[in-house]
Amino acid sequence: ILTSNIGLKVGDIVTLSFAYKTTIDNDAISVYAYQARGLSIDSFAVLTGSNSVYKFYTGNFTIRDWGLNNLGETLGSIALYNKNPFYLKDVKLEIGTVCTNVPMQ
Repeated sequence: ILTSNIGLKVGDIVTLSFAYKTTIDNDAISVYAYQARGLSIDSFAVLTGSNSVYKFYTGNFTIRDWGLNNLGETLGSIALYNKNPFYLKDVKLEIGTVCTNVPMQ
């Protein structure tokens, strides 16, 4: 998701927002820097899902340099993970701290 061609640099703040729903009630979705190498988000979040309605998430992250990369790694990616299927919609990544994403009903 994050690449150098969108003008991000270390210390920039980004806002990630999306609507999500899990297939199992109260199941957790983890949001984190995939492979933690190169430039990516600085922290992680754990969200609790619902299997009946979409919940809306918005979070601010600071871009950090995780260090050198190894050949074949996917740099700058943000991972959303759960061992069970889950649904996403209205995904938006923005530079700055303001979320302009309006969730659709």
